[in-house]
Amino acid sequence: MLEFAKLKDSPLFLGFDEQALKELAPHFEEKRQTSGSTLFAEDDKGDALYYIESGLVRLTKMASPEVEVIVTELGAGELFGEMALLTSAPRTTACQVVDYSKFLVLSKGRFEDLEWTAFPLYAQLVDNLTAVICRRLGAVTARVAQVLEDLDEAATQRIELEAQVSRSRDSLISLWAPAEKKD
Repeated sequence: MLEFAKLKDSPLFLGFDEQALKELAPHFEEKRQTSGSTLFAEDDKGDALYYIESGLVRLTKMASPEVEVIVTELGAGELFGEMALLTSAPRTTACQVVDYSKFLVLSKGRFEDLEWTAFPLYAQLVDNLTAVICRRLGAVTARVAQVLEDLDEAATQRIELEAQVSRSRDSLISLWAPAEKKD
């Protein structure tokens, strides 16, 4: 059963009153996962959204066959997998359960059923999911801008270092050159 007090501050349930949440409840499935388990792998079929009631999960992405990057860690009150409801694209990350976790799961099929059985709830969920995705896109854009700034700074430092190495090499050559001429 959905705990209304916990849900009212979630961006997924923004704008839903207690009655609307009661109408949504049957569409969600409760799921529990133990620490260390994998909820899904990168490139798995995206088939559901997960709202974390309690616990902690880690989303990771393979940057190369040997390098796994932690994208984020999410805890109680947060959600992930929202793209699965809106597209048929495969998962872009893997999800490992860090701490024992309880989820409310909305499958793509049940989400699509809402369009026909409870359109106002469906429309509000779509609006809320769009807001979540836009906020995340803004955060990613800010992170990319920071990475680009860091890369630009690193490139500038590299150019300055190369110039220092070149000047040092030229100085060493000029010091050695007169000594070689005497021999």
